[in-house]
Amino acid sequence: MTGVRRCLLGSPARTILAMTWSLGRKGPGRWAVRGGLLAIAVLTLASGGQVAVAATTPPPRSAAEDRGTVHLTEPEGLLQEAALQDIRVLRSALIFKPFLPSNLVLPAGDLYNRVTWSSAPVNGFGIFISAQSGLAGSRAIHMDESLESSADLLDPSFPMNAFKSILRPVTLSNGIWLEMQQQHAPWRGEWILMRLDGNIAIEIDGLSSKQLLTQFAASLVQSK
Repeated sequence: MTGVRRCLLGSPARTILAMTWSLGRKGPGRWAVRGGLLAIAVLTLASGGQVAVAATTPPPRSAAEDRGTVHLTEPEGLLQEAALQDIRVLRSALIFKPFLPSNLVLPAGDLYNRVTWSSAPVNGFGIFISAQSGLAGSRAIHMDESLESSADLLDPSFPMNAFKSILRPVTLSNGIWLEMQQQHAPWRGEWILMRLDGNIAIEIDGLSSKQLLTQFAASLVQSK
């Protein structure tokens, strides 16, 4: 499978699929949309469950960098239109009502880069958002969203369980989120926001600043 690496882990013994950033529009399966953080959660459990708060952070994309460029080049426009078309297809295929930016509007200087989703039944997806300025590229903002079963929510490797000791609550206009920093390379120190709405799990991360990631999280509304 292109862009996917199979990781064989020790105790607790399990094989998972970890999604890389080079994955195409369609993801490989059930856990694909949250594969990276899930892999870290399993590795954390396998090493005894000890998690240390990251001491270093990558240079974040700041709000000052963010808002100046609004004109899309032709390649950027084509890329965004393809991503928006994918979102339209995705919404008709999903088995739940997703949380997305209101009217799919992004801040000036941001654009939809690509969309990934699982095989039918489509119960999860990921969206990558690019920044026209700065060095973040398509890692500016990334969101994963999935419909979880009751068993999934009780699984020790579910990120909200695996990282419970370092997750901190933050109240936004659309509800209570949990925040943490990435613990492992190559994105150590990157901010991550999580939320569970019923059985819908949402995770947001990226090389944007904590402020911009939080603003994006607050912009999400459930589609009708």
